[in-house]
Amino acid sequence: MLQNFSDLLSGLKYREVILLSIFATIWLLRLSFELFLFVTVILSKKKKIEKKPARPFSIIFAIRNEEENLRENLPQLLNCGYPDFEVVVVDDFSQDNSLTTLGLLKKEYKNLRISSLNQETRYSSKMARNIGIKAAQKDWILTMEPSFEKPGDSWLESFSNSIGDESNLIIGYSNIVKQKGLFNLLFRIELFLQQLNSFAYIKMGVGYVLKEDNIAFKKQKYFDVGGFAGEMNEDYANMELLINKFLKKKSTSFALTPETNIRNAQGIKGRDYKELLIKSWRIKRKLKLWKRLILIFDDFLRILFLPVAVTLFIVLPELTIAISLLVALKLIIHILIVANTLIRLNEQKIFISSLIYEIFTPYIKMGLKWFNHRSP
Repeated sequence: MLQNFSDLLSGLKYREVILLSIFATIWLLRLSFELFLFVTVILSKKKKIEKKPARPFSIIFAIRNEEENLRENLPQLLNCGYPDFEVVVVDDFSQDNSLTTLGLLKKEYKNLRISSLNQETRYSSKMARNIGIKAAQKDWILTMEPSFEKPGDSWLESFSNSIGDESNLIIGYSNIVKQKGLFNLLFRIELFLQQLNSFAYIKMGVGYVLKEDNIAFKKQKYFDVGGFAGEMNEDYANMELLINKFLKKKSTSFALTPETNIRNAQGIKGRDYKELLIKSWRIKRKLKLWKRLILIFDDFLRILFLPVAVTLFIVLPELTIAISLLVALKLIIHILIVANTLIRLNEQKIFISSLIYEIFTPYIKMGLKWFNHRSP
């Protein structure tokens, strides 16, 4: 059998050798990434998290017209029982009764602090965060959306216990609440996969984040990078832009357990899903050149893998079994990674759909990028 396989390879034409070499290169590079994820996610043992002294947290909310969410969600957070935290809410020129609601809550909760913007500007979302961080009295900043569902009772404690001695950044997982609708499903899958890839690249030393909520960092880091100076014109991202400036592998910890997860109750439409994709592209564009090149190369490999494999099946049917085994090996490893990560994060009912999603979205995203680039 080996002799027949050797004879087959020796009889290949020049263009067939090139095609086979391209496939082999793509397969090896993608498999290396999958194996790194496999070792990191599957084979790595969960570290036993020891109880540590409570870290002081300032939880920042930049809100606009969130009266209902504030009334329903904020008391649950303020009553969480964690010994050393405050909630800082900055009102971004709300037109509803958000400020009145906050005023009533302030009378009941001493660890609630309130500030506001006096007028609406294009940069108000960043200005609100800037005001909140400057007003914060604790050493660690944690940003959240007002639409969050009540976290677990040990959320802040688990976050605090996950912080290493040299950490200045700790990253948790967040997503949206499962609701009916295609775009809710697509949004949840995309957000899960964005974070899975982000976690892997951080562990590889090519760190970046694409979301700001459920991420805690030392307050001083905000001022070390100059706050939002030079970033005010970016409409699609906020704290992510600054976090990516000081994110380093050695000083980053992870809090990836069901206890540290948060979920936001958002109604998702097609526009929200599209903006999630655009936001990820805009944030990646702000990364250092060497990081951008690595991510572009990875996207290029993802796009090429399926067409090259299909072309090989057509051009070299004699190698169907060998190619199928190689593709199957990569697929099995990837399935194990996704399944294990979903279980660890208690992310339910997106397993099969996420695998199907990954097959087609590289090409859909390529088309959306092209269309978005051409749009005025």
